[in-house]
This record gives sequence, structure tokens and C-alpha cells, in this order.
Amino acid sequence: MVLLKRKHIFLSGIGLILLFYFLNKGSFLYDTSGTPAKCLGYEVIYPEGRRKSADSYYAILEYKVNNQTYKIKGIENLKLEEGEIVTVVYKNKNPEDAYQYSFFGFWYYGILYSALSLVLLTIICYGVLDERHSVKLNLPFLKSRGEKSELPSTKK
Repeated sequence: MVLLKRKHIFLSGIGLILLFYFLNKGSFLYDTSGTPAKCLGYEVIYPEGRRKSADSYYAILEYKVNNQTYKIKGIENLKLEEGEIVTVVYKNKNPEDAYQYSFFGFWYYGILYSALSLVLLTIICYGVLDERHSVKLNLPFLKSRGEKSELPSTKK
């Protein structure tokens, strides 16, 4: 049996948050390439019933891969000048699967959600659990120091 104190739970939680964050971003960047894209203009999204004020807008980006032209929507509400050149990241096997690459659009929200998860983890570990609390894990392959680890025998 292994006893996990709040320090161990907190450090394990930080490790899991970072692992999931980088796995998520790394899985998108795996087997991708970047190319310049040109801002052609904007697509404005109006809320239902209102035509006077826009709720949000997207830049329309055009890029070329292997002499074929593609268009995608950019990051919501990110202001670009018409004709401005930005970087687009696309999957090598499917160039239509592309994303406008920028710190704000690609990394920011993941960092924000990870920070919120870290705040929640901190509240749970240091606001709810005190020094006396621990979590008991009864896993046969994990033994605390001093205990003999006995793996199940395959002999009959």
C-alpha cells in the first residue's frame, strides 16, 4: 500500500497537467509544415436579429501548398491588415487541415486552461486537504519503502 501526501498529489497533478498540455499541442504539430498565408479580408459574424453590430470576425487566409491554393478562417477576433502575411501550420497528409499559427491563437488558450487547472489543483490540495490527510493506493506493483514487492505468481 502506498500513501500519497498532499505534496505528492500536488506534484503529480502538475505533472499530469503539463503532460496533457504538451501532448495536445504536440499531437497537432506532429507531421506538420508551416507556410506563409495572405489575409484577403474578413468574414463578419452577426448575432441573430442584429445586422448593425458584429459579434465576431475572422480573417480569411489564403495559402499555397504544392501549387494548390487553400483558404481558411483565421483566429477569431484577431485583427490583421488586408494583405498582411501570417504563418499557417497544416498537416502534411491533408493540407486543408490548417491553423493560423500565433502565440495568441495556438498557445494562449491552452496555457490559460492549464493555469486554471493548476489553481483548482492548488485549492484542492492546500485548501481542502491538510497535512494529516493522505490517499491510500492499494496497487500490487506499488509498495511503499520497506515493504517487499510481491508480484502475483504464475505457478500453480
